[in-house]
This record gives sequence, C-alpha cells and structure tokens, in this order.
Amino acid sequence: WTWRHTNYYGLQLIAADEAILPHRGGTDWFDGGKFLAAHTHTITPTNDLVGSSWTELTKNISRTLTAIETLQPLADGGNVEAAGALYEMKGLRAYLNMLMLDSWGLVFKKEKSTEISEILRGQDAVDYIEGEFLSVVDVINTDKGSGRITPSAVCGFLARLHVNAAVYRDPYCTPDFTSAYMDKVSEYTDNVINSGLYGLSPEYFELFNDDNRSNNELIFALDQRGV
Repeated sequence: WTWRHTNYYGLQLIAADEAILPHRGGTDWFDGGKFLAAHTHTITPTNDLVGSSWTELTKNISRTLTAIETLQPLADGGNVEAAGALYEMKGLRAYLNMLMLDSWGLVFKKEKSTEISEILRGQDAVDYIEGEFLSVVDVINTDKGSGRITPSAVCGFLARLHVNAAVYRDPYCTPDFTSAYMDKVSEYTDNVINSGLYGLSPEYFELFNDDNRSNNELIFALDQRGV
C-alpha cells in the first residue's frame, strides 16, 4: 500500500511529473482535487496524500521491527532461513527510514517495540541508515529476485544515500557534496555494474510484464506476478 497512487507513490511521482493521474469527468480519480494539488504544488494541510504517506511508511517501519524481534532469536539459534529473512527486514527498515529522511528529514531508531523511538536528523540520520545497510550488504540473500532486497539493491540504496547526503545533512544551506561521499557513490554503483547481473531491457514495457521478475534490468522493483 505504500506504493499505491493514493499514498507515497502518488505524493512523490505526481508532484514530480513522473506520473500522470488523469481526471476523467465526474469524480473519477478526482478525489477532492488532491492529485491536482500535488501536481501544481499547492498541497494544503487537508491533503491526505501527506498523511497517508506518513502513515504507510511509519506503519511498515513498525512491521519490520516486529519481524526483526521475531526472527532474531531464531537466527541466533542457527536457523538459516530466519537469518536470511532477518537481514532482509533490517535492509527494508533502513530503506523505509531513508524514504522518511528524504521526505520529512528524520528517521525512527528503535530496536525494541517496548521502547520509544529515537528521532534522528541530519548526519546522525545518515550515519544510522548507512550503518544498517552496511550490516547486511555482505550477508543478505542473493537469489530472491528483484522483488526482494539483495546485495545489489543495498548497494543501490547506499549510492542513493551518499549522493543525497549533503542535502540530508543540512537541507537549508548550500549543500557540500564532498569528494568522499561522491567516491562512495561511484564505488557502490560500480559494485552493481560489475556484478554482471544486470543489463538494459530491449523493450521498456517488459519491465512491467507479469514475468518481470526475470528481467535483468530490474534491481529492486515490484514483482508483477500477483503473489
């Protein structure tokens, strides 16, 4: 649901003109004009694209924590399947927190569901997310397909984190895109390219086919099999 047009997907892509949601007469897809407001950047406090996006992201961050708490003792006991799932959930939690940082400038740090979340911003937020990704990049699943988080997906996330880090550190000043961070972007993207696992699809629209899981252009995307 995070990636439905009524939530985070709509808030991001329609506002950026990456997607168009046509109003087809009557009330079909009009929804009180909230998509028109996103398109024209005239969002008001009553526009529920913002609230629903926040709700979906925070809810799913909470779900990853629940999964981590369940899987951790099983993984500690030697359950290999549980360990693989645990690494995925940690990667997913970091990814969802990166979306929070990108949109609202903060992340939620919490290791136990009984605790109150610690709110991180700026460099602390970047360091936390980077640490979470680095903790799983070398041990996460490699054979689950593009609908799941793999080492290449984590490298892609790390590249995105570093290319935007200057703005994440201080969104209200002139960004300082340091060479160290830009070198990391090159390093992580090289890791993906040099893996030999990916290449451009000869037909763009095949990326959205029911069998898109086998398309080697996709690194991390919605699996269209309907399962």
